[in-house]
Amino acid sequence: MKKKVKNVLLFSFLLSSTVLSAPQIRIFPSSPYDFRAVTLDSTNQTEFAITNVGDTVLRVCSVGVSSGYPDFQIVSNSCNSTSLNYGQDCRFSVTFIPRFKQNYSGSISVVYDDDGDSSVCNTAKTLSHQLIGKGTAIRVVRIDTAPYQTGFGFDFPPTAYYEQRSMTLRICNASGDPLRFSNPGVLLLQESPDYSSFGITASTCNHSILQYATDNDDCSKNYCQFTVSFSPQGGIGGPEKELFYGYVKVNDLNGGPGGAPSEAIVYVNGRSQLGEYIYAPVGGEAQTAVRVNFTCPDDPTTTPPNENSTFIIGTPSVVGTYFELISYSCPEVCRENNPVDCTAVVSFAPQTPGVFPGSVIVPVIGAEPIRRSFIGVAGSLTGNYLHVNPQSIDFGNVRRLVSYGQTLVVRNTSGSDLEFSVSMASPGLTLSSANCTCNRGYIGDQRGLCVPSPQNPPTSTRAYRLRPGEVCSVVINFSPPLFSGAGNINGAVIFDTQAQVVTVPLSARIDVPPPPVSNPPPTLGSGSGGGCSTGGNSLWLALIPALALIRRLIRR
Repeated sequence: MKKKVKNVLLFSFLLSSTVLSAPQIRIFPSSPYDFRAVTLDSTNQTEFAITNVGDTVLRVCSVGVSSGYPDFQIVSNSCNSTSLNYGQDCRFSVTFIPRFKQNYSGSISVVYDDDGDSSVCNTAKTLSHQLIGKGTAIRVVRIDTAPYQTGFGFDFPPTAYYEQRSMTLRICNASGDPLRFSNPGVLLLQESPDYSSFGITASTCNHSILQYATDNDDCSKNYCQFTVSFSPQGGIGGPEKELFYGYVKVNDLNGGPGGAPSEAIVYVNGRSQLGEYIYAPVGGEAQTAVRVNFTCPDDPTTTPPNENSTFIIGTPSVVGTYFELISYSCPEVCRENNPVDCTAVVSFAPQTPGVFPGSVIVPVIGAEPIRRSFIGVAGSLTGNYLHVNPQSIDFGNVRRLVSYGQTLVVRNTSGSDLEFSVSMASPGLTLSSANCTCNRGYIGDQRGLCVPSPQNPPTSTRAYRLRPGEVCSVVINFSPPLFSGAGNINGAVIFDTQAQVVTVPLSARIDVPPPPVSNPPPTLGSGSGGGCSTGGNSLWLALIPALALIRRLIRR
């Protein structure tokens, strides 16, 4: 049954609009903001956002450091004399530069006016935002990059499942007193969100004593060093997890304020390299050709490069549950710095539903092996993992200035968790509300829609999650485009999961021509006709459901 919401009742709209809540100011990151441990005479910078979460306009008069200057300084500011409507924000950046081994505190004062007047600040109020941090003698430098990197946060490059990467970090002393370490000198914290994906494989920091040295920003003098490894391991978030986080604690004895331990944490993160998808029903089989194209390694003993040195290419292999190497076509040798074209045919024969990572490994004798990852998706015998009812929507004859609603019931018919996102492919089609479980790193807003959490960033691009057998519903609204011509309207609601893409086709018909306009929209491009013509647009919209269904095939 169609649900019609009359948008033409302007009197009701105006009446409800007269009852508006006051503007509400929100600052993110929230107070108190902790810059944590920062190396002496180094700079740590953070961007803050002031957002209006109220219904009427918010006037930001000024933003300034009220205490803690010059340790805390504002280095950029787009907020002074700014008016913000609902949902709008402005930004300012604060730097923290410690000069001594001590605790620091300061505050930012935000002067604002919430009387709804966007032009002047005549009823100004002040909001104080607290800042804290500590100066430490710990300096951390990553030496396996060019140029070297310094700080307390480092990124691994995209890494395939079953592959391991490493980074080497050095610690040196940024103060005059000898810097002492306990045993172990560095420790991977088990509280790390992805503890199993990281490791410390070597360290010379145990019981180290590091003397201070001048001109040592790169930690080339009087240092200890350790190696951190990263190998993506699925875990929370499933095999399609993308972002991984690890925390390494520096176990010094006197690098912090007052000669106490610094409690410094080195934050490392990595990103998985998922590759293409292979789909197969439980009890069935699917095969795909995985291309492993790469450049033959350089032989450092030859000068100049592209000499005639050769490397032997070994027999490829495949790792992962339910995968098997069927055949391959790879050369036996390759010449240094020359391209190599290698193809492996992989079989995926799942016995249980779920999502499984795999990888093709091509060994190169005397060099690092070449890896290409992929994801196997195992569903029911019918391949129908996410069932959406109804399977199509026909709004029939529709009128302008009227909204039409439709509830879609979503069910997970597989044996494992399914993540999914909802998107619209039609003019006038919007997602109104949802009562589905938010995925990890997402929170529900006022309409029940899941949005990224600012405190705990999501690890997936899909906002919703369903357990096996779980049912939820989403509500969509359709408002016919005001200036579209008479005729058919086609579109789709798209449910994107890690297993498949489900589309619910939409159709509607407008019988009456659009209302007249005083100034027609400008003509786009060099084609004939004005901006109100919809002949070409209708044809394009009719193809959307089919295009959505083959979207994943394009990725392959």
